[in-house]
Amino acid sequence: MIKKYLALAPPYLLVLSLPFYIIRFSLFGLPTNLLEMAFFAFLLVWLLSFRLSRALYLLKLVTESSLFLPSLVFLISGVVSIFVSTDWYKSLGLFRAYFLEPVIVYLILVDLGSRLGFEKVALSLRKSLYASGALVSLYGLYQFLTGSNVIAPLEAAQGRITSFFNHPNFLALFLGPIILLLLGEFKTSQKQSKKWLLGTLLTMFSLAFILTGSVGGYVGLAISVLTIGALKFYARSSQKIQKFSRYIVGAVLGLGILTLAAFYVNISDFTPNNGLVWPRPNPSTYVIRLCVWEGAQRLLNEHVLLGVGLGGFYREYPEYRTCDTELFVYPHNIFLNLWSELGLLGIMSFFWLVLVQMKILTRNLNLEKIVLIAVLVYWLVHGLVDVPYFKNDLSILFWLIAALITFKEMETRKN
Repeated sequence: MIKKYLALAPPYLLVLSLPFYIIRFSLFGLPTNLLEMAFFAFLLVWLLSFRLSRALYLLKLVTESSLFLPSLVFLISGVVSIFVSTDWYKSLGLFRAYFLEPVIVYLILVDLGSRLGFEKVALSLRKSLYASGALVSLYGLYQFLTGSNVIAPLEAAQGRITSFFNHPNFLALFLGPIILLLLGEFKTSQKQSKKWLLGTLLTMFSLAFILTGSVGGYVGLAISVLTIGALKFYARSSQKIQKFSRYIVGAVLGLGILTLAAFYVNISDFTPNNGLVWPRPNPSTYVIRLCVWEGAQRLLNEHVLLGVGLGGFYREYPEYRTCDTELFVYPHNIFLNLWSELGLLGIMSFFWLVLVQMKILTRNLNLEKIVLIAVLVYWLVHGLVDVPYFKNDLSILFWLIAALITFKEMETRKN
């Protein structure tokens, strides 16, 4: 029993360390951060407990998962992006942080789940995410109550909190999935004492989320909660209603995709014609995003197939700006993020991966699976206006959710 708890301690500490990639330093002359140190500790503990005799079994588990092929292609797109980039050394570092390390975390979690029990490891992950959410929420609420924010003073002046992050939207992207997981557990909890604890955490997380002032987060969370309600109704409905609902959802998604494509093609019709002037004639975040999307479109017109490599958007974007002078790191849109950094292979493999996750979760729907679907929906919706993957914490969080989904698939196969 003690060994089992010790085996679960490293993933707990890793998840608790997710926000602390901001604490950066050098080790033996190499740049690193606190989250990366937690990852290496996690990896080391696992290697010490791993037996080579399990290697073939782990390989079998992973390759039999429906996520294997899209994940492999997604990784390959990351490798290709290193060679596409004009700064391969920086791209290699980004590949390590956004691809290699998160996927290793995923593989280790699958191994731990197979050894200790998928539900036990899943419970440990959820608890550690709640602990991490409590940590960032408490610090964010402290910022709100005191009016101080040494990390992002401009946002503090606007009444928005960022917690340990340097922008309110990053806090919303981190808290959104955790709120949804917590909401699902709150709904299913039977013990009154546990329900009070979960309710308190849910209130605290939600308050911190609201204080970010992230409109993309608000819309994403609202649609995700509506998704939970709709899927609960769907699961209880007759086959006839379910079939009709699938047609409706398919039509809405198809129309949405066509609308987004038409908007992308004609984006110049919506952007101002003020040119590159400072200060901004219109400081609205809506207009600023339109400008960066138009610049990203111009960039992609010249780099359609391969994009500009990991970290390449920041280097290439300045010459493609149209109506805003800010030098953005990313184009603040999940489609444009993936396309510009990873090329067509990256964007197609990512959405293939998400679709496979959705397919796994829609088999034998229950509340836990519905909540995981809602998490994916949150990322896709909020991702229309922000960066939901290309950050140290969010990339690991994405693969933590992928591990929880894989657990559901493997449990279904056992049964």
